[in-house]
Amino acid sequence: MPATDGQHYDVVIVGAGLSGLAAAAALADQGIEAPVLEARNRLGGRILSFSAGGYDFDLGPSWIWPGQPHVAGLLAASGIAVFPQYATGALLHQLADGRIERHPGFGPMGNALRIQGGPGALIQALSQRLAPEQVRLGHTVRTLEKTANGLCLGVATPDGTVQISAGAVALAIPPRLASKIAFTPALPSDITRFLEQTPTWMAGHAKFLAIYDSPFWREQGLSGDAISRKGPLAEIHDISPPEAGPYALFGFVGLDAAQRTALAETAGGPSALIDAAQQQLVELFGDHAGQAQALKLQDWSREPFTALESDAAPLGQHPAYGMPLHLADSWSHRLSFIATETSREHGGLIEGALERAGAFVATIP
Repeated sequence: MPATDGQHYDVVIVGAGLSGLAAAAALADQGIEAPVLEARNRLGGRILSFSAGGYDFDLGPSWIWPGQPHVAGLLAASGIAVFPQYATGALLHQLADGRIERHPGFGPMGNALRIQGGPGALIQALSQRLAPEQVRLGHTVRTLEKTANGLCLGVATPDGTVQISAGAVALAIPPRLASKIAFTPALPSDITRFLEQTPTWMAGHAKFLAIYDSPFWREQGLSGDAISRKGPLAEIHDISPPEAGPYALFGFVGLDAAQRTALAETAGGPSALIDAAQQQLVELFGDHAGQAQALKLQDWSREPFTALESDAAPLGQHPAYGMPLHLADSWSHRLSFIATETSREHGGLIEGALERAGAFVATIP
C-alpha cells in the first residue's frame, strides 16, 4: 500500500512551470505553504534556457508584449528589466528554390519585448520566494481521488509511491497531460473532452539556437529576421543580449515532429537537422554563420512531460484557448486547471500562465 507523507495541506500545486510557481509564490505571500509537485528534475516547465558565455538563451518562450499587466507586475516586483526585440536592418525572405530576397525596414515581431536574462529570470525570482524543499522534483501525479475530507493524490517519487492529502489541488500542467491522471470518480465527460482536445502550445515544435562571437549579420545591415520556404528553419530571429555578447540567432524548425524523426532516421541521427539548420544560416547570412561557438536543438515533441503523441501534428494557427466557464469549477471547487492553455485571452503565452495563477489564488480563502 502506498505510504502517506503524514500531512494534510490546504493546497497542493501540480507542476513547477510558470503558472505553478506563480501560484505557490502568491499563496506564500498569504502565509500558505503549498507543496509544488514537479515530474521533471528541474523547474520551469516549458521555460528552459541554454547557458553560454554568461548569458541564458531561451529554448522555450522568448517574448512578452506591452499591455500585459500580470507579467508587467511580476517584472516590476522582481526588479527585472525588459528590452525591445532587435529589429534594425533588413529581413531576408528565402524562397523554396533557395533564392533570397532582402526587405529593408520590415520587422515581423512588431513591438515584442524580451526579458533581461530570459523568461528563466521569472522562474528564478518566483522560486526564491518559496520555502526550502517546497518544490518536490521527480514527483509525478498518477492518481487523484475525491474523498470526504478533500482530495488524495497518488504520487510516484524517486523513493516509491506516496499519497498526499489536500484541501484543494491546482493542476498547473498542460490539459492533455492532466487528462492522463486517473481521476476517482471520473471527471464529467465534457471536462475530459476539453482536456484531451486542448493542444499544448508549442509542444510539437523544435527550436534551433546558434551562438556567435559577433553579430556579423548586423554588420551586413540585417536584423537577423528571416522567413524561409525552403527550410529546415521556417522563421529566424536575433536573440542576442541587449548590450554585449555572446550573440545568437534562433529559428523555429519548419519540419513537423514526424518529419524531424524521419530526417534523423534517414540522414544519420539528430545531428542531421542541426547540420542542415546551420547550413541554412550560412546560405542566408554568409560563411561566418558556419563558425558558431555553440549549437543547440530543443525538440519539445520529445519531452514526455510536455508533449503527447496527439501534439505531434502541427498547429495551423494559434488555438482558441480558454476553459469554458461552466467547466472551470470541478469537484466542489476543490480542483482547478491553471495552465496557460486555460486562459481565454492569453492562452499559450507567459501572460496567460500568470493570469490563471492569479485567478486561482483569488479563490483560496
